[in-house]
Amino acid sequence: MNDTETKINPWEVEGSPWDTEAKFITWIRGVLRNGWSVHPIKLIYLTSRKKKIKNTNPRSMKAHPEVWAVECEQCHKEVKPSAIEVDHAGDIQGTFTCMDEIQGYAEHLYLVDFDSLQTVCKPCHKIRTHSQKSGLSFEDATIEKEVIYICKQPTEKVLAFCQDYEYDVGMLTNAAKRKSAVTAILKGVL
Repeated sequence: MNDTETKINPWEVEGSPWDTEAKFITWIRGVLRNGWSVHPIKLIYLTSRKKKIKNTNPRSMKAHPEVWAVECEQCHKEVKPSAIEVDHAGDIQGTFTCMDEIQGYAEHLYLVDFDSLQTVCKPCHKIRTHSQKSGLSFEDATIEKEVIYICKQPTEKVLAFCQDYEYDVGMLTNAAKRKSAVTAILKGVL
């Protein structure tokens, strides 16, 4: 294509599977994320973090006294490799919400070295992502995720949780009040 030709956006092509730029970007983001799953530096890093530990599973410990594990660099628990994700270290997260951001997103995703990666268990990765998106500290994001989990339970369970901490459940008449109480409990403020 030379400079005088007009570039056609894929979502504007008749019969294309994308009817908006946002849907096209979602597809591209998925393709790029799939590429990250087989990034050689990521895979080498993950392999370098594996170590053998004592098997504590009574059903398999006799046949396999040792198993592979990887330490989560956030919570420091040793978990099986399938429960670990290799994440970009630091708090910088690439965004890709318009076509102008594609290069920066791809560079953030793919231009890595071993010092820019970390192993994180899946629960910690979800909290890190929530922390980055919401601008909260990891600790506050942990509390917020737990509040969300508790408040999704049936009302009776949420009230029982609050009652265990000596809240007057008669005052917790709506979801907002229950959420506020659960938050206060988890933050240690009674």
